[in-house]
Amino acid sequence: MTTAAAFCPTWPGQHRFMSQWIGSTDDRMNYESQLASCDSAKQRDGSWNCRACIDLLDNGKKFCAFDTTTMTCVPRPSKMTDDYVGDGNPERCATLQQISNLKPKKDDITAARTEWDKIKTHVLEGETSDKTSGRHLFTTWQAVHKGEKGICDTKTNLCSFMRETKVHKTVWDDRSTTKGGYSRLQVKDICIAAIILHKSFTDNPLSVSIQTSQTDTGAGKSICVTHRTSASCFPDGIKFTPIVPGKTCTGTGDAEDANTVPVTL
Repeated sequence: MTTAAAFCPTWPGQHRFMSQWIGSTDDRMNYESQLASCDSAKQRDGSWNCRACIDLLDNGKKFCAFDTTTMTCVPRPSKMTDDYVGDGNPERCATLQQISNLKPKKDDITAARTEWDKIKTHVLEGETSDKTSGRHLFTTWQAVHKGEKGICDTKTNLCSFMRETKVHKTVWDDRSTTKGGYSRLQVKDICIAAIILHKSFTDNPLSVSIQTSQTDTGAGKSICVTHRTSASCFPDGIKFTPIVPGKTCTGTGDAEDANTVPVTL
């Protein structure tokens, strides 16, 4: 007869649903203690505080992670995948907090993640058949548009390029040399927030105000983001918007001002 090894959860919180615990009593008590401690990041209204979650300490060690598949705080898994936010990428918390404050149902989060999977190649990489379609990252737009001129806002880290059709192409600045530039995971979080909000309005607006965490001067401010179902997600203008996060907005323009700098690809 074989002896069961100590149980290692395949995802945090699995033990909530286990009818029996496989492993030692000490392991179980330790896990349940961590679970209770992570629960302290839950706010009075039932939403979860992302930053408080990843900053929780146990004997000087951070042990919780923010689960983006449920928007809850859970014991840190042994392998931190992109689905979890820890102290290594706290900049994701600004947008994720906005989603958490909505207290979305698990089905709504899953549906938004599925929608993102449909459009992410278009948003991040673009269409192979049309180099002007998609590519809403500076680096992927730059890759096929050498020599093109545009402007970047140094506070929002959003950029704009004028197309032949007189329509601006807006992109997230993901260059490694840009202070506070966007990671692909941040773009994913922003688009998922826009998708969830887009579906929550009865008038189905295209553009919504999303909170970001760009640079010290722009921390916690919002940008307008457009989501087109099964098609795309992109910045609506390159400026911060005064519109309250979660509300509809009509874009913030691409005009040059003191915060914009010219760029040549």
